[in-house]
Amino acid sequence: MKKFYRIIVAYYNHKRCSGMPLYIKNNGSINFVHGYCGIFISGKAEINNNVTIYQYVTIGSVQQIDSKSFGAPIIGENVILGAGCKIIGNVTIGKNCRIAPNAFVNIDLPENTIFINSNTILIKERKLINKVYQKMGKKWYYLENGKKVEENNLSNIDLLNRKYD
Repeated sequence: MKKFYRIIVAYYNHKRCSGMPLYIKNNGSINFVHGYCGIFISGKAEINNNVTIYQYVTIGSVQQIDSKSFGAPIIGENVILGAGCKIIGNVTIGKNCRIAPNAFVNIDLPENTIFINSNTILIKERKLINKVYQKMGKKWYYLENGKKVEENNLSNIDLLNRKYD
């Protein structure tokens, strides 16, 4: 049965130009905002709950035994990985971090960090709320644990409507 699943996974990886192992070490759900086109995840990587991954992201291992960064990334809860970002090697990304599109991360990031590039790292004093909103009809939704959740906070809805219009 395992061989059958491997064939199916290989087919979909080829069709979507992605590289996702049969088993991902994750502790909860992963939100693939634009599907999993072009996404590559190392089989040794660990991804925690409610991580949002945009297209063409790489979460890769370093396999050279003499490298300081030998190993695979650990991605904390409620992290947003922007389109095309690369997280490589034995690094830990703390909870509630945001990684900018096309950023290259090969260092540990503490919780509530916004990583733009190796010269621009912002650490927030407050907890970052990493909800990715979409408007459907007249209502606002965000993904949480792989499920669509309607936003009910009136001040958030007002803010979203002002920024969207």
